[in-house]
This record gives sequence, C-alpha cells and structure tokens, in this order.
Amino acid sequence: MAILIALDYGTRRVGIATSDPMQIIASPLCTLSPDDTLALLEKKCREEEVEAIVIGEPHHTHSVEEEVEVEKDIAAFIERLKSVVPHMVKIERYDERFTSMIASRALVAGGMKKSRRREKGVLDMTSATIILQDYMQHR
Repeated sequence: MAILIALDYGTRRVGIATSDPMQIIASPLCTLSPDDTLALLEKKCREEEVEAIVIGEPHHTHSVEEEVEVEKDIAAFIERLKSVVPHMVKIERYDERFTSMIASRALVAGGMKKSRRREKGVLDMTSATIILQDYMQHR
C-alpha cells in the first residue's frame, strides 16, 4: 500500500505527518516553511508511493460556511503543489477544527515540558498527525 501525508498549513510553518504503508498509524514527520514543504513533498512522491496528501481545512468554530482568512493561502499552495507532485497523487481536504486544541492537550497529557510545548512547530506537527489519524479513521 501507499502512504498518506497530512499537512497542517500555516503561512509561516506547515506541520507534516505521514502514515505507515498499511495506513494504520499516523506519525509526526517535521515542520517546514511552505516552500520547503513543496520540495519535501516532491521528493517524497519520487521516493515513495504516496496515495494522497491530506490538507487541513480550517473552519470557524461557529460556522462551517464562513471562509477562514488563511484559506486563500491554502488554495494558492494547493495550486503550486499540483505542479510538483504526480497527477495520480490525490490532494484531499479534511476538517481541522479543534486539532490545535486537541494537540495541545495531547502534548500536556504526554508529559511534554512547557518550554518544549511552546515551540510552535511541535504543535503544528502534532496537529497534522491528528488530522491524518482522524482522516484514516473516517475512511
């Protein structure tokens, strides 16, 4: 089977998570800038079989229909992504509401020190992992 990759997109940082080939376990991979993320995804698609790239779809907590400001940046990122990954790799969106809050609680519950939790990249990576795990369970 092929792996899945999830992204928690931000204009400064993108949290990245990946699945195992059996698509059972989601694991944090890294946090990169959007440009470096494109380069990593291009490389991953060359070196491994990738079934889909799942990108978190942010929504306001009070309204699913109301567009979040970062959505325009995500749409531009997806257009750039389509030019660097093979056409057979699906690019999918998945609701990411509450993932940052869940990720933050998971880091506390896991005993991570407060100084380490303050590193934004850790939270972004953990959020991407939660997006991917939810996506796999939903399927």
